[in-house]
Amino acid sequence: MKTVCVILFFVISLILGNCAFSGIPAEVKDDSLSFIRDIINQVNSKSALTDNVSEEGEITVKNNTGSLTARATWGDKIWFLIEGPFGKDIAEANFNRDKYGFVDVMNDVYYYGKTTEISIQARLRIKCRFDDLLNAVIGTVTIKYNPRDTLSYEDDGNYYIITIKGRDPILGKSRVIKYNVEKGSYFVPKYSLFDDNMQMETKVEFFDLVTNGSGKYAKKVEITKINWSSMKRETAKFVFSEKKINQFGLGYSVNVPSGVRRVETK
Repeated sequence: MKTVCVILFFVISLILGNCAFSGIPAEVKDDSLSFIRDIINQVNSKSALTDNVSEEGEITVKNNTGSLTARATWGDKIWFLIEGPFGKDIAEANFNRDKYGFVDVMNDVYYYGKTTEISIQARLRIKCRFDDLLNAVIGTVTIKYNPRDTLSYEDDGNYYIITIKGRDPILGKSRVIKYNVEKGSYFVPKYSLFDDNMQMETKVEFFDLVTNGSGKYAKKVEITKINWSSMKRETAKFVFSEKKINQFGLGYSVNVPSGVRRVETK
């Protein structure tokens, strides 16, 4: 009987120990996960109010500024026309989640291939994900996650801090994203990407907000990439002076002149 009591005590202690280790009982975890998903759904539904965007403004990368005409649709469509001094075309490009096309007008080259962080950096000199580029052009944020990701949140006064931990399917490495969600409006004025050592890699910030129904969008967006090995920061700035939303019949194809050199990138 004494042996049975000892075993029973050990089993109960093990169960209680596991509960203490997890910190949150299973039923509370489920409630917390449901709460996080509700916040994400609110963010995405507010962002969906701003779609099919057509705009004009400026883009600044590495202290070089050009005029920018852009179009974007939630999901996977972006189109750019970048002009230099005196209205001279520099580049025309379209990107979607899978592939891109980029006409380097100055050098008579048409680049095309898979859309990756590397190809975006090579063509636009901005090292970011496709989703970061799409968020910047549209001016709002859509939060994406998959069933294998770990979701958590913190209540930080006026904001919910939503944290998504997962694995980048393309780069094959861990990645953590923290979204600052404004309470009430469910607008995301800032989100940051971290590596598996929790060092910030990229920060995306939204300024000059405009109310759109029950949602908001930004007319100024900054994407900052941090290189810890060189201790340097590079910021790309999008400033839109004119922004039209919910436009229909927007074109996303690029004009590839005959005779240009075609280069496929991997």
